[in-house]
Amino acid sequence: MPSEPRVPTEPSLEELSAFIDSELDEAAQARVAEHVAGCRDCQARLDGLRQTAHAIRGLPMESPPRPFTIPAQRRQSWRWAPAGWIGSAVAGCRGHSEFAPAVRPGRDLEVDEHG
Repeated sequence: MPSEPRVPTEPSLEELSAFIDSELDEAAQARVAEHVAGCRDCQARLDGLRQTAHAIRGLPMESPPRPFTIPAQRRQSWRWAPAGWIGSAVAGCRGHSEFAPAVRPGRDLEVDEHG
């Protein structure tokens, strides 16, 4: 007789983080709260997450020295870059044609035996 899938009782770090931020649904929030109330390990993990969140909130907000977006004018010039890359790849592969069969339009496939 197949058993029912086990629901893990130990909350993950993601669940504990969501628990701190009250992002879990009511049932999950209650389940994590009940588990943490009786588990010293999870209480310690939760305290560590709270301390980390508090320390991060205490950091100063800084603005980057410059924007990290590509100006529209430069974005347009990149539009044709893939075509150039393809052309370069084809040109590079042509140099290795001695390893590939010789194909001529209108003829059957021939193998170049001189390469």
